[in-house]
Amino acid sequence: MLRAIGAPARMQSHVVNKIRLIMKKHVKKIAGKLWSALPGSPQGANIPILCYHSVNNGYCAEADPVSVELFDKHLRYLKENYSVVSLRDVADHLIDGLDLPDNPVAISFDDGYLDNYLYVFPLLKQHELHATIFVVSAFLNREVQLLPVNGWESFSWEQAREMAASGFVGFGAHTHNHHILTSLDRKQVKTEIEQSRDHIQRELGQTPTLFAYPNGQGGDIPEYSAEVLESLGFKAAFSTFWRTYHLPGEIMRINRVMIHGSDSLDTFKLKLEGAYDYIFHLHRAKAGAFSDNGMIVT
Repeated sequence: MLRAIGAPARMQSHVVNKIRLIMKKHVKKIAGKLWSALPGSPQGANIPILCYHSVNNGYCAEADPVSVELFDKHLRYLKENYSVVSLRDVADHLIDGLDLPDNPVAISFDDGYLDNYLYVFPLLKQHELHATIFVVSAFLNREVQLLPVNGWESFSWEQAREMAASGFVGFGAHTHNHHILTSLDRKQVKTEIEQSRDHIQRELGQTPTLFAYPNGQGGDIPEYSAEVLESLGFKAAFSTFWRTYHLPGEIMRINRVMIHGSDSLDTFKLKLEGAYDYIFHLHRAKAGAFSDNGMIVT
């Protein structure tokens, strides 16, 4: 009897959640089109940096996977319309003015899921494109499991070495345990980042100079993080503030554009064009990033 009452309730809850997701998706799309009709962005380096987590035909809300077929379409579109460059070259451009080809874009993945090796890596090789994966070292060590579901395990260090040797995949640090850094004290923050750096150095034979903050929003990034990262040899760090362009002084909080499994190919194209850059200001406002005169600090 209890089961009979509970089943419709669960079904109703599922339908409500589905409706909310659809409404949210369409509201963002409309807002993006309105934003793209406004005058141009402030002067800065216009380089969309795409941030994925998982490419997988399964479903996991936390991993937010893009289907294999759709990711293939993403790469085809990028190859035909943009110049895919490495994140290392993006950092060198922002720091030292390294010349980049026209219409540059970069691809990044966070965490180190097995599907990055099974599906992303073969497609990168097929299309001869480069991506950077920010790995959680304890995840690759099998010391922690990031998601409470089966099917989203990490790739191995051996598989990471294979990807690195191909030249199509670079690696950056994403902490050791994926702790949100503002939940730790300064000494613990340094240890989290240092352990990640040291594991990558030992396992891959390369010292990472790029870092991505776990979660990567304003409330997740300590004010002193740049000092800690620089002391450990990192030259650039990446957030999840959504914006396709980058201003001077943002080298330790470089913006990225999140790519979701629910995004259509049209939405993907709009994100590349900066139509969703308005979300950057929502993120900054949520983090309380205002100056004394009430303007959002960029």
